Amino acid sequence: MIRLIRPIIDGNALEALAIFVVVLVVWWVFSLLTAHTTGHARPEPDDPSGSPGYAKVALGLLAAALVLWGLFALSDSDGPPAPEGGLLHVVATGPQPDRDIVLRVDDQPVAPVLHADHHLAFPVPSGRHAVFLKDLSVDSSRDFEVDIREGEALVLSVHPDLCPVQIDMSALTYGQPARSTRTPLDGVYIRTLPVVDVFTQTESPIWLPRGAVLSFNELPDSLSPGSSASILIPLP
Repeated sequence: MIRLIRPIIDGNALEALAIFVVVLVVWWVFSLLTAHTTGHARPEPDDPSGSPGYAKVALGLLAAALVLWGLFALSDSDGPPAPEGGLLHVVATGPQPDRDIVLRVDDQPVAPVLHADHHLAFPVPSGRHAVFLKDLSVDSSRDFEVDIREGEALVLSVHPDLCPVQIDMSALTYGQPARSTRTPLDGVYIRTLPVVDVFTQTESPIWLPRGAVLSFNELPDSLSPGSSASILIPLP
């Protein structure tokens, strides 16, 4: 009973129905065979075409097989699998990033799946694609040729005088020891955070390392060994 209830709780109604059908067929076959072997009623005359009990069992098994085949066919007909791909990251400088940034993949407009402050991320299927990026705040645009694989992340920029800079925030965010520098303001100290990379060749897509977190608001609760917690900001 627990094996039947657990798939229903998990949302797998077809699996629960399949288990129920199998149990029902096994019970029916067992009861049919038991009735033929232990029955006290007067035996029926032999059927020249064969035993009717075994014929019923065969028909029952065939019906169960057809039902299970139909259930598995329904479970596999939920639609094609989601396309695999990566993300294209853009750091905007205008006051309205979601309106200022226009991105098209193979002449098709793409909506961002992530919007954190001035950081936008756009999904793109795996493979080679032509990408058009425009920033209305500076009236600048560029065409890119990207070749992306599953799970990869690329940075695109349209600003000729600005380059993205990746800064490691893990020391600040998780309270790890970091060097601090006193400022001219009394009682004000700043922490020196390491620069992971400076992306100066903005004419081409910039590959980002796996596991990098690109916005302060997206930092996870904990970091796995070897991963980085970073922000991506445009600097001259």
